[in-house]
Amino acid sequence: MANEDLGRTLRRLRRLASLTQEELADRSGLSVDVIRQLEQGRKHSARLPTLHALANGLGVELTTLLGDPPAVASSGENDGPRFVAVRRAVMPALWGPEPVAPEPGFSLDGLREQIADGWTQYHAAEFDTVLQALPNLISDARAATAHGSDEARGAGFAALGKALQLAGHIAVRMGKTDLALTGLERAMDAAGRSCDPLLQPMIANSVAWTYQRQGRLEDALHIALRAAADLAQADRTGTADGLKVWGALTMSAATSAARSGDYARATRR
Repeated sequence: MANEDLGRTLRRLRRLASLTQEELADRSGLSVDVIRQLEQGRKHSARLPTLHALANGLGVELTTLLGDPPAVASSGENDGPRFVAVRRAVMPALWGPEPVAPEPGFSLDGLREQIADGWTQYHAAEFDTVLQALPNLISDARAATAHGSDEARGAGFAALGKALQLAGHIAVRMGKTDLALTGLERAMDAAGRSCDPLLQPMIANSVAWTYQRQGRLEDALHIALRAAADLAQADRTGTADGLKVWGALTMSAATSAARSGDYARATRR
């Protein structure tokens, strides 16, 4: 994958994270020579697995490493019909109808797959495709929370949390960070009623990222550290998944500290 600005972006993100080339190489599992060649412009392209490794090492999304492409066309039509539909899904109308039972043939496993596909499309910067799918995903997840056994409803809340988290990320890409925070707060509430103990801290990391986008670096630092501490206190870091979430939160905290110019505090995270 080629990008003539890749080296410049890589260097900027590495410095924001207060990492040396050697430290980034260690975090990403790549050679220092690859990172050095990219930053110096001697290498202008990298394979997708390499880009994913670098993004993971930096604690950022792949789209950020590739230049943070805009979510909408340069015409600025942020509030077209599809985005209005996402707004209505995230914030249902006051005194609107209660969720109805899922349609016959509804499959919670199928809904999970669709939400996972939505995240894949998001990371591939296929934002318009995600916008089109989100209202139905959120609606189906809300229906799943209102019907069935307690176990099924808990799984429905997990699906709703992930769908609203995805909506929050899309809203950030549209430049609507206040809407993003509304969606993420509702995602946190859904996650708290779900059967997934790692979902709330994952969404907390999304909230921290959104605060970073608003320039609220102290708020971003606070929520990332709080979520990481809660995760450790609940003894959720003993698994690979739990440790990965904890690591993402601490990396987010370090990034916030580095971006605020507090490099000493960043290196302690």
